[in-house]
Amino acid sequence: RTQTSASGLDRGYGNDGGRSRRSTGDIGGAGGGGAGCRGGDMEEQQGAQSGSDGGEGGTGLKTGFIFSAPVLAPLIPGSHRTAWQNAVGPGGFYGGGGGGGTGGSNMPWSNGGGRGGRGGGGRGGAQPSPAMQQTGDSGTIYTGGGGGGGDNTLGGDGGSGLIIIAWKPN
Repeated sequence: RTQTSASGLDRGYGNDGGRSRRSTGDIGGAGGGGAGCRGGDMEEQQGAQSGSDGGEGGTGLKTGFIFSAPVLAPLIPGSHRTAWQNAVGPGGFYGGGGGGGTGGSNMPWSNGGGRGGRGGGGRGGAQPSPAMQQTGDSGTIYTGGGGGGGDNTLGGDGGSGLIIIAWKPN
């Protein structure tokens, strides 16, 4: 979103989360808004039906080549570099929204937590299975990405941000 103020143009990067729907069942949550767009809605459920995937997190803000992974990766500590490169990518995405937690429990199928938004958003928690966990994943460090929502439990922490100063010499 962009707003005009008395001091000029201010950019606001807070976008709304997706929409959830009313149900009497145990359903998934919507995805969190990212710096670039709103979060994804959770899938439609009717009445007391239980079980749904969480909504996807909103895409982060695309900053372009100058703040992209190929340019800045050498400055990121090695222990976090691969995850950071995958999150930021060549487009320079930051501030992805966290995915919504799944709904449903004790079902014969596994519902997936919502995918984290491009730019470091964490995946939403999923109902128990060997491959998934109920707790939402944390956002990727140094991206400012949101943590994924939990499935009736804790959500993930948001990823810490990164301050980048760029200037153009005279």
